[in-house]
Amino acid sequence: MENSMKKDTGLVSKLKKHSVAIAAALTFGCGGTACDGPNHLVVQYDGTGNPLNCWRIIEKNVGVDDGFIYIGSRRLNPPYISPPAVSTPVENGQWEAAAQALGIDLSRCIYGRYQSE
Repeated sequence: MENSMKKDTGLVSKLKKHSVAIAAALTFGCGGTACDGPNHLVVQYDGTGNPLNCWRIIEKNVGVDDGFIYIGSRRLNPPYISPPAVSTPVENGQWEAAAQALGIDLSRCIYGRYQSE
């Protein structure tokens, strides 16, 4: 049991790799509250810390409720994205800058799925 606790399965390394992007999103993005504004980039990570899904949310509010990201109004039973996921507002059509802040390549975000190399 002691060895399994010391063994790095890659999850820790990958989370460290994306920790700057996640911290930036929480600092400059929505944090733990609703984001008002027209456009957002949302990234969902898999259990190993790699980007799994990504969405360009256009002209919808995005918020966080108990760690889950929701889109639209909470009163209308919106779709939820389970953690680990982060979102950041997109100002003036700067999608590439938002993707860089979240540590992803926007060109690999196709139909909601993050395409691996």
